[in-house]
Amino acid sequence: MNVFWTQGYDGASVQELLDAMGVSRGTMYASFGDKPSLFAACFERYLSTVDAGVKEILRGSGSASEAIRNTLDAIARFVTEGVRRGCFVTNAAIELAPGEPVLHERVRKAIDATQGAYAEAIRRGIAQGEFRPDTDVDVLARFLIATNQGIVVLGKAGASHEELASVVEFACDSLHRGAAVSQVA
Repeated sequence: MNVFWTQGYDGASVQELLDAMGVSRGTMYASFGDKPSLFAACFERYLSTVDAGVKEILRGSGSASEAIRNTLDAIARFVTEGVRRGCFVTNAAIELAPGEPVLHERVRKAIDATQGAYAEAIRRGIAQGEFRPDTDVDVLARFLIATNQGIVVLGKAGASHEELASVVEFACDSLHRGAAVSQVA
């Protein structure tokens, strides 16, 4: 997974993948069939580990605002620590999805699932009185997924954690301004 995540699909040679897995070419082909199938398996592994961890933070206990802030902050920290490889889903969306219909659909579903987790948090915030009942859940969830993806891309491009923290701060402050959210005193 890490070879694809760091180097992308096209940048990862079969030999590099074999070396990282510690298996022979025959074993890889017997286990996965081909490079696209191996990539798909790695994509699913990412979703079940890293991506699931992000959603767990978002679904955490406490206020919806805290869960959203903690999620965006965790993403900002993650993409600025160590190797700046970004997000496997975002990388796949940019590199492969437009030309690969099956992968495009899988990427779309993964993004939709994260957007759905943001929508869940917003609904929880409405139920807790944190956001107004007339909050447009879909629009706010789209705003948050766009912010999420923007943080990932900026982090991969070299933005500092401090720069991304200011984006997180602005996004979270905007949750408490405007017509879509409660003005909690």
